[in-house]
Amino acid sequence: MLKNILPCLIITAFIGVCLYPLTGYGYVLHDDSLEILANPRFYPFNVASLRQIWTEPDFSRIYIPVNYTLLGILAEISRWWAGQDGVAQPGPAIYH
Repeated sequence: MLKNILPCLIITAFIGVCLYPLTGYGYVLHDDSLEILANPRFYPFNVASLRQIWTEPDFSRIYIPVNYTLLGILAEISRWWAGQDGVAQPGPAIYH
């Protein structure tokens, strides 16, 4: 059993060490400003906004509820980690 888990742990640790420096970068200008920062459903992300994500297309006329659900959860984790309230801009590190 340990024989099978050890290579996975080594690979996971290697990937974590390699990608850790990315957590210091900001948002990407391509679509982060639209999908995360300008999305009113993430300010705050709650049950009502979750219901809206799953029942209506968003303000940019795209229906991608799984993606928006995960982005909203990450936004709330980011705010919780930083000790911010639900209307603060989420930190970019968690998305990297």
